[in-house]
Amino acid sequence: MGGRLALVVGSECKALGELGFPLQLATDLHSRLTTLGGWDSARTVEGPLLNPTTRELTAEIKAAFALAARSQAALLISFVGHGVATGRDNFFLLAHDSPQHPESDTALHIIQVLSEQLG
Repeated sequence: MGGRLALVVGSECKALGELGFPLQLATDLHSRLTTLGGWDSARTVEGPLLNPTTRELTAEIKAAFALAARSQAALLISFVGHGVATGRDNFFLLAHDSPQHPESDTALHIIQVLSEQLG
């Protein structure tokens, strides 16, 4: 099968305040990837994932990995928005409902999730 799948996320964490650009940038990037770049959406719903909850963000990333594996496709994950490093090996992508000081159950610990999905 093969192919190329893209999951584009735009997220502004309520606790950190509005940045003003992630949602539009994510929408533009998704549009360009799917209309000009030859990428297919990794979502069952058309468009980028905007201001997801932590639960939605985690579920969408896992679903994108599963779809890419089934399709034997390359997977591009793009995140535009708030993120925070809490140590050398800890980086969290912040969802709309994440707190200012995240933990593994309140934000997406990207290193851990990618490691688990690639394993």
